[in-house]
Amino acid sequence: MYNQQLQYINLSYNVIEFINEDSFLHFKALQVLDLSYNDIIFFSCYAFAITQTRNDLYLNIEFNPILEVTVNSFLYIDILVSDDGKLCCAIQVRDCRSRFLVNSCEALLHSEAVHITVWILGLIVIILNVGTCIYNNTVVADLKETQTKSNVLLLLINSLFCSDILCGIYLLILAISHSTYGALYSVYSYNWERSALCSVLSFISMLYFLMSSVSMIMIAVVRLYTIKKGLTASPEFVKLVKIVRAILWLVYISIVTVLTMNEDKNIIQNRICVMFFSQTMVQER
Repeated sequence: MYNQQLQYINLSYNVIEFINEDSFLHFKALQVLDLSYNDIIFFSCYAFAITQTRNDLYLNIEFNPILEVTVNSFLYIDILVSDDGKLCCAIQVRDCRSRFLVNSCEALLHSEAVHITVWILGLIVIILNVGTCIYNNTVVADLKETQTKSNVLLLLINSLFCSDILCGIYLLILAISHSTYGALYSVYSYNWERSALCSVLSFISMLYFLMSSVSMIMIAVVRLYTIKKGLTASPEFVKLVKIVRAILWLVYISIVTVLTMNEDKNIIQNRICVMFFSQTMVQER
């Protein structure tokens, strides 16, 4: 039998792990519920729908290792008390109280306008660069026995296109991640910035930046060399450029891999997975 008039329930300091939809279904008069200091990791949708005819439930969920919530988990809650300020960003209650506040409640990409823009840019960058790279490879094959200068320039330009394709992949993964987290990003931001996928994005962004810069420098060097040599490039020079390009790709891939896998706490990633040195490390230097 359930006490239909029960207004206060204290279930703190237990080992509760889940709150299902029907956990408090029969406590129609419930006004205060204390679930603090438990092992709750999941709240189902409409877990507190008992008060759907009113919005006056006071809920305390402090000090629970919450891993998953939905946007509807805390519907009909009037006041929510939590030790995780990020949770207040993800739910809709009249009054959310936390002793640990967050600086921002924004989504991963701040707004839907940015999200759509990232989708469009990512698709355009990949389609255009892949198409141009295929076309240039056809041109290079036709130039093998003729213009070595044009041949080597197109090879370097293809390297630039490859790095731009990495940029497109980075943008698309970022857009997909934004769609995945949605309004709940603030809850999972800590795990996201330390996830394997974010490390992959960090790797891609760093490699893209380094190889774009190197490709532009090599193109400038080749143009300068061919101008001084009377607009010609010897086969030996073409081979040298290919070798240097391959070595640089391997070196930078190795460097970026080491930095990405580094567990040094002074090297961190932000919300869009761009790697940077923490302020502590900068001050020490």
